Amino acid sequence: MRCASRYFLRRREQISREPSLRREPKSKTFDKNRRRQFLTVLTIILIACVLVAVTVAVHAAGLAFLLRGWARFHALPPTRFWPITALLIRVTWWLILIHLAAISVWGLFYLWQGCLPDAEAAFYFAGVTYTTIGYGDLVLAKPWRMLAPIEGLTGILMCGLSTGVFFAVVGRIYLFLSDAKTKMKL
Repeated sequence: MRCASRYFLRRREQISREPSLRREPKSKTFDKNRRRQFLTVLTIILIACVLVAVTVAVHAAGLAFLLRGWARFHALPPTRFWPITALLIRVTWWLILIHLAAISVWGLFYLWQGCLPDAEAAFYFAGVTYTTIGYGDLVLAKPWRMLAPIEGLTGILMCGLSTGVFFAVVGRIYLFLSDAKTKMKL
């Protein structure tokens, strides 16, 4: 403890003798820059929240349409191989279409804000980030970089939701087939 206090006393003496070691008080421009950065970060977080909400709304609308069609046209699930395969292909196509719409929301935003040079780059970056592939060949400029991890998290969640829907469709087919087999045994 004594060594530490001696060090601090010596350091204080050095600072009092040499003006170059003294800390200057913070300037007002420093505070303004910090405040501007904070407001920029806050704005980007709010923009990200809106983009996430739009993505979830697009996904919810697509899933509602899919499930409504499933309930209307498939009161009884198919029981044969080819009809089951055709149903799963149609569900897969629809889920991919929903994800492409969600990726398009992000890509259109990147294009609109000029975050990336052209439409191809904007949609490519949105797709790579949404699916969490993340090649890293394209990156957003500094103020927009925070959007990429948020888009990736949103993509993971939406893919998980689609996986759950796909699993529910397969589960319903399986339950129907297992119930039909037990009824045939009786």
